[in-house]
Amino acid sequence: MVLCKSRSVFYRSAGSEFVREDGNHLALAPYLDLLNHSVGAQVEAGYNQESGCYEIHTGDTYRKHSQVFISYGNHDNYHLLVEYGFTLPDNPNDVFQVEYNDVLNAALSLGVDNMEKKKEIIQQQSFHRQLVCSMEGMSWNLLLVTRILAMNWTELEQWKLVLTGFAMSDRNNTLSRQIARTFLTKYIKQNQDLITKFDTPLSPNTVESMVFSIVQTERNILQLTWTSVT
Repeated sequence: MVLCKSRSVFYRSAGSEFVREDGNHLALAPYLDLLNHSVGAQVEAGYNQESGCYEIHTGDTYRKHSQVFISYGNHDNYHLLVEYGFTLPDNPNDVFQVEYNDVLNAALSLGVDNMEKKKEIIQQQSFHRQLVCSMEGMSWNLLLVTRILAMNWTELEQWKLVLTGFAMSDRNNTLSRQIARTFLTKYIKQNQDLITKFDTPLSPNTVESMVFSIVQTERNILQLTWTSVT
């Protein structure tokens, strides 16, 4: 898959009895891997019906004989490794995925009540999607979920105030942080256990070393997020 993805592009076929009409078509472009990925590369790419070619136009300026970069998309290192076989140092798109059920279980362990009503609100508004931590802390959706779960019934009746960044109460703020610390504690322990399974030092530029760097980045993200809720 890595070999295929690094030398292929997605495009919509004009239609064929041999091609599925789901719009998810791969076209082999053998020289594509000569153009490396950069997070900041500004490009427009697509199949030109008039020229009959797949064209890539850069919005950046390059000197003669210098390397030209393209962007594979805003992907974290886990995605880049699985799909393309490489990782980037200090990738700004790196995140730690948080499971919605882990957040719910953290709230339940702290004796939070009115859970069914809270889950109804969270899921109707799709706040349970894109729950991540990054180097900047918890995502907006994750922050909303912890604050809604921390609400008492009176606060829950006016839950939309939280969308404005309004502080519901000191009690709510304290409990929402406790919920976050509870699921973060679990993730930090899992991350520590995973790190101990690697035999260091590792040879550079191997799959194992790239996986280890991802695990280390996740550790840094979790530690920074922990600091933000203590």
